[in-house]
Amino acid sequence: SQNPQHYAALNTAAWLTSLPDGGIGAKGDVDLAYRNIDDTSVVRVMHYLLAQRRFVKKLSLHCNDIATLPSWIGQLSALEELHLSHNRLRELPSSVGQLTALRKLTCHHNQIEALPECLALLPQLEQLEVEANPLRSPPMDVCRDGVDALKSYFARRLAARQRLAFASAAHSRLGADSPAGAAHLDAETLALLGVGRLGGLLGG
Repeated sequence: SQNPQHYAALNTAAWLTSLPDGGIGAKGDVDLAYRNIDDTSVVRVMHYLLAQRRFVKKLSLHCNDIATLPSWIGQLSALEELHLSHNRLRELPSSVGQLTALRKLTCHHNQIEALPECLALLPQLEQLEVEANPLRSPPMDVCRDGVDALKSYFARRLAARQRLAFASAAHSRLGADSPAGAAHLDAETLALLGVGRLGGLLGG
């Protein structure tokens, strides 16, 4: 038989629809915390919210059982706050980079190892809470320094990838001992790319 909590979660979208305001508060708030929402029911919820996307400004999905966030969350174009803490998320979809109105993102107490670089492109983002995740990229100390530090980190990482691409091309044409070759990449570049040495990466 179906778990009663799971059954209740599957009917969350129906519950929203039945409310006089469609489950969306006067200020555009949608509070779905503590509703046992899992990967199946969050899809149903998102289908409903997409039809109301112009009105949804704050979405609270914290304290549920979500492991995967649907990619079409990026279509909630008016969203200013997104609360995802205390779930089972391992990653955030790259589509969050489409949330150009987003000011606050909380996703602490999940299982996220790497944040998508598209976060650095969000023009309105002011507050990011990512504590209690096994983060590798960016390192947690960067995240604690705030959104500006995060954007700086990703900008340096992009530049490091560009240097790697140049070095890889030089390695192919001229060999690793070339002044432009991989052996001359600095330690910071290697650290930003998450590698200790490039020999194996470039076949050296």
